[in-house]
Amino acid sequence: MLVSEITKEGIQVEMDRLGLSESVPEIFVFEELGSTNQWLIDHLKDDQLKLCVANVQTEGRGRGGRSWLSPDGGIYLSFNYRVSPHISDFSAVSLVIGLVLVRVMRSEGVKNVGVKWPNDILIGGSKLAGVLIETKKINGCVWLVIGIGLNTRMPDSSNLPEDINWADLTGQCIGLDDRERLIALIFNECNKAMLQFFKEGFGVFRDEWMRFDAYSGKSVNIVDQGKVTLSGIEAGVDMQGMLQVLSGSELIKIHSGEVSLRINA
Repeated sequence: MLVSEITKEGIQVEMDRLGLSESVPEIFVFEELGSTNQWLIDHLKDDQLKLCVANVQTEGRGRGGRSWLSPDGGIYLSFNYRVSPHISDFSAVSLVIGLVLVRVMRSEGVKNVGVKWPNDILIGGSKLAGVLIETKKINGCVWLVIGIGLNTRMPDSSNLPEDINWADLTGQCIGLDDRERLIALIFNECNKAMLQFFKEGFGVFRDEWMRFDAYSGKSVNIVDQGKVTLSGIEAGVDMQGMLQVLSGSELIKIHSGEVSLRINA
């Protein structure tokens, strides 16, 4: 039995309270699903904006094909956009969505929350949420699928992978019964930010993203396939969302790709 079930009706009620008058999604909620992103990718048939939510994911995934632990008690959602086929680079989308999650968490009273390039949200250095961006081309149309995993409440730490420092909202002012409201709020704020991003690009978000950059000014390593390829001082991002690392006297810019950013211990 679920600890506190998320329902389509509950999300709709919260969206109605927010007064959404445009970009209202078709909502799909599942008790259990392999992956919300994959479900959307498998159901991209029309221009309808869809929001897919799962109480539990059994095959949740993160960037680079890594798994995302998705037990009962979290928030797992995905939504989609049909985008111009002339746009080829969506790497900054994860930065925009991460920033929106920080805004929402701060508005809810969550302290010490920040972003980590390119797709993580941290509390005190531990992972609270992640963003997965995927694209799919169908009959000449390009679809953008945005997935979010937020650790509202994680299971006992003895059951968690040892290689990741996890955080959840236990002890914060957000409870399990707030998840439907949070889903509606997160979707609404993400949708507004994405519509702005499509018109104006990442540059309008850059300064705010930099203010919440958890690794700003810290000694970091860039890791590619398990090997350190670059070390230096993290210097934020450029106007396109590329990571900037000061290595010696050279400012090096890094596209997200599949590299990882880690603190140089």
